[in-house]
Amino acid sequence: MPNWASTSYRIEGSKSDLGKVFNVVDGLMTGKRKPVDENAPKDWEGNVVRALGATEEMVGRHYLRGFITECEMVGETIRIEAEEAWGVTDFLDVLTSLLPGLTPYFIVEEPGCQV
Repeated sequence: MPNWASTSYRIEGSKSDLGKVFNVVDGLMTGKRKPVDENAPKDWEGNVVRALGATEEMVGRHYLRGFITECEMVGETIRIEAEEAWGVTDFLDVLTSLLPGLTPYFIVEEPGCQV
């Protein structure tokens, strides 16, 4: 069982790209959208990137062991809070490969190993 890390993301970009991300995350979190991988929890980061166009191969070769707990759009920024295994995952790498106009920032805290 991993040590869980709390990760805070802030993502900037065009209103169109931010809208795509927010609509997918919000749809999954509220149940308005079915997860792409129905065997995985709806809040799994992999479901977000799959819904945005990531292939199974892309998801399979990236470390995506995180679950989104909160998401909101504030002006031209999306705020995402996630719980991730051990530390920051490859969520942003996959997200920005799909939507290269996004500019992400993050901070992560994993107190079990003092990271």
